[in-house]
Amino acid sequence: MARQEVPCGGGEDSLHTESEVRAVVSAVVLLKASPGQARRAAISIRKIKGVREVHVVTGPYDIICMTESGDMASLGDTVITRIQRTPGVTDSLTCLVV
Repeated sequence: MARQEVPCGGGEDSLHTESEVRAVVSAVVLLKASPGQARRAAISIRKIKGVREVHVVTGPYDIICMTESGDMASLGDTVITRIQRTPGVTDSLTCLVV
């Protein structure tokens, strides 16, 4: 389901900035990596079209990345065929931004 584009004044009451409204579908992807592979996987993921941010983190997940896409199908394609298949990635959880 695509986010509806609405005028955004960017004021105090706004939930999203203007640049966020332009992005039709956004997601946070939480990734687990093989031991010792998080940095290498993050570098590869950073090069994928649609990935806006990548961070190696501590905790139950090893990598967090922010993705954007024009529609749900292309977002799914990016996550399933590119991010999840990155060498070193062992598991993922995709959270859509609402």
